[in-house]
Amino acid sequence: MVTVAVCLLSGCGSSKKATGKIPQEVANADTPYGRMIMSYSPWETVSMGMKVRVDSPMSFSISGKAYMENGKNVHVSLRVLGFEVGVLHVNSDSAFVVDKIHRVAVAESMEKFRAYTGLDLVQLQDILLGRWLAPGSPEGFVTRGIKYGYAMNDHLDQLASLDVELSSGKKISCQYSGWEECSLGWAPSSISTELAAGGRRYNGAITYSPSSITLDLYDMPAFKLPGGYQRVGVEDFLKALKTL
Repeated sequence: MVTVAVCLLSGCGSSKKATGKIPQEVANADTPYGRMIMSYSPWETVSMGMKVRVDSPMSFSISGKAYMENGKNVHVSLRVLGFEVGVLHVNSDSAFVVDKIHRVAVAESMEKFRAYTGLDLVQLQDILLGRWLAPGSPEGFVTRGIKYGYAMNDHLDQLASLDVELSSGKKISCQYSGWEECSLGWAPSSISTELAAGGRRYNGAITYSPSSITLDLYDMPAFKLPGGYQRVGVEDFLKALKTL
């Protein structure tokens, strides 16, 4: 749950319904970038099995299932031996990470994350699906002083990485690999990243099988923040990591 909170919540923002209109010059361009953008199939809901793997500072993996509703929700359920041990839920107003083992809930407003990153919920979903965040900006873009760019795969017209440069000059990269053609058009089987938070360096990946992705089932579980849990903000959560 530490890795899910740090890696996924660090890319959130407020919500909007669609990624945005694709400029005609991009849609008509017979270029690697144009072919990548036009390969993105529309969707309303997505569900898929997944695994979260952590390589540093500890080593473990946990399986689960991810659900997304376009522009509205992201829900990740993590399980051990069939029992749900953690939940990540993001909607247009708030982001939550629920640790059911230690009865702790991390909760923050989405507007706060938008202020940090300049991104929105649709763009978070794009990150999880391996899609470029701004189809109309093939040269990259800057928001809130943060530069967002990308590198393309040498063999496929898809992303190799999402590259972020903070206003401080610090760089973070999200790597995509194992691309497969599927119901979404194309999707990566591995999304990996490395970042420093709470005085530690985290290295891990989210993996899933693109062939198992199902569309438009509208099967997202209902979410309600459990009562009786200790509720903390992300800043307090990151401070607590130093004691783990």
